[in-house]
Amino acid sequence: MPCCRGERGPGPVACALQTRLRHVRVGPFQRNERMLSLYPRYVVAFPGNGVLERLVIDAKARRVTVVEVICKVRYSK
Repeated sequence: MPCCRGERGPGPVACALQTRLRHVRVGPFQRNERMLSLYPRYVVAFPGNGVLERLVIDAKARRVTVVEVICKVRYSK
């Protein structure tokens, strides 16, 4: 089994949500700012809510490549 980190550089980095904030609703936006402060090469965006849309807008403003994944679900009877 090949070692991906040794061949391709560092792996993914997790930024946890701070729950001890004075304003709880600001937490996801601050987490997004911390993620973008790491200067990523790519941001992969799955369908989500307004917080994710704001992350995509901020990433595009910082000229980070954004890969948007479109999920289509088909229900069969």
